Amino acid sequence: MKLVVDMSLSPALAMMLTSGGHDAVHWSAVGPASAPDDDIMAWAAANDRIIITHDLDFGDLLHASGSTKPSVIIVREHDPHPERITGSLLLALERFNADLTAGALIAMTRNMARVRSLPLG
Repeated sequence: MKLVVDMSLSPALAMMLTSGGHDAVHWSAVGPASAPDDDIMAWAAANDRIIITHDLDFGDLLHASGSTKPSVIIVREHDPHPERITGSLLLALERFNADLTAGALIAMTRNMARVRSLPLG
C-alpha cells in the first residue's frame, strides 16, 4: 500500500513500514513540516496515499470534507514509538486492505481497531 506518515509520528515508522513491504514516505520528505493538515490530506488524496497519524484532527477534516479519500489511520497510543506500533499497523493494513482501498477512517491501538467507511456523515 502507498502510505504517508504524518509529522506527528517518527520518520523511522515510514522506514519500518517500507521494510514491511509498503511504499511509505514521511511527510517531511515530500512537504514542509509546517504544512497544515488539509494540505497533507489534499496531497495524500492526489497521490493515492493512506495517511498514518497520531493527530485526531484528521478525523474532523474527513468528516467536514465528506470525501472518500484519503483513507486515514489514527494511532491512538500514548507512546507511538515505531517499535511499539509497527507490528500492529502492518496487521491492520493487511486486515483492512479492502476498507482502506474503498476509503476508511481507522482508529487503532495495539489491541483494537475501529473502522468507519468514508464518507463520514
